[in-house]
Amino acid sequence: MKILYISSSVGLGHVTRDYRLALELKKRGHSLTWISSGVALDYLKSRGENLHPMSNELKSLGDQFEKFFKAGRLAPSVKNLTGLYRAYSHNRKKMSEIKSEDYDAIISDEGWEFSGNSKTFFITDFEGFSGKFGSVGNFLIKRLNGWYNSAMARNAVNYYVGLIRPTSKNFRYFGQLYTHEGKYPEVGDKNYALITMGGTKAAMDIAEKIKLQLGASSVFQSPQGSERWFDPLPAMANASVVVCMAGYGTLIEISVMKKRAIINVPFNDFEQESNAAIFMGRKGYRVVYMNMGTDYRRAIEEIAGEEPDPPSFRDSAADLADDIERTIKGTS
Repeated sequence: MKILYISSSVGLGHVTRDYRLALELKKRGHSLTWISSGVALDYLKSRGENLHPMSNELKSLGDQFEKFFKAGRLAPSVKNLTGLYRAYSHNRKKMSEIKSEDYDAIISDEGWEFSGNSKTFFITDFEGFSGKFGSVGNFLIKRLNGWYNSAMARNAVNYYVGLIRPTSKNFRYFGQLYTHEGKYPEVGDKNYALITMGGTKAAMDIAEKIKLQLGASSVFQSPQGSERWFDPLPAMANASVVVCMAGYGTLIEISVMKKRAIINVPFNDFEQESNAAIFMGRKGYRVVYMNMGTDYRRAIEEIAGEEPDPPSFRDSAADLADDIERTIKGTS
């Protein structure tokens, strides 16, 4: 099959799990062409993937979304929303040029700018937008959810790969998607804390404060200062504890490798709040809100003697690839 893969430019959680699914599809002989932007595009370039020329013409929604965060809180302003909408509109116009007839399938991992069709296999890890933004914000959330549901109705299939089972029957669910190659390194313990805040620069100011608090006993991987910041697995495998955000990929990685973690949640970020909730009360983990004066040294000391009890996740890459193949054969 000839497949076009559209991967969201918001963070690295999308593109790293997409890369995992792509490897499974390529192993079966299918050819893939990618569309993305921002840090996700940088990641694909580092892996030598085949990129659609349109990728270089797109604006990064991730860069715009980063501006929504201030002091550990998701608080979009009118200016920020305008910038996001302009980037979205630009990308949507460009993606309208895609010729679906050139492909057997189009996989879209929250590629919001692409208008789905009968060839689209949509991947997501949330069922709808939520948050507390006042009367105007809540009105917009309601409109967004209406648009979200109507957009999904155009797709051939909608897959849910979130950390917990979906409640809606509008999705096919096989489990989660692991990240990168889907294989994680052998774990060790070199007695340091890894500070990694995912694929955006939104929490860099808070990460710097945490590093100052932990000092020499920590390793800080950031977009600005780490050559391999987009692949934290080697450093994570040898850390005694991970200080992170509640992003999809990171939570799967710390769970599979059974790493103790201090999980930082931005205020009013419904996705990360939902992700972090399943770690609350589990041994080896502490969930804290960002910029709340957390004593990270003390939190690390508290979990040091606890045997990590992470949630159980399942890599569904092979099942998704099977289902995509069956669906295409059934409609051809």
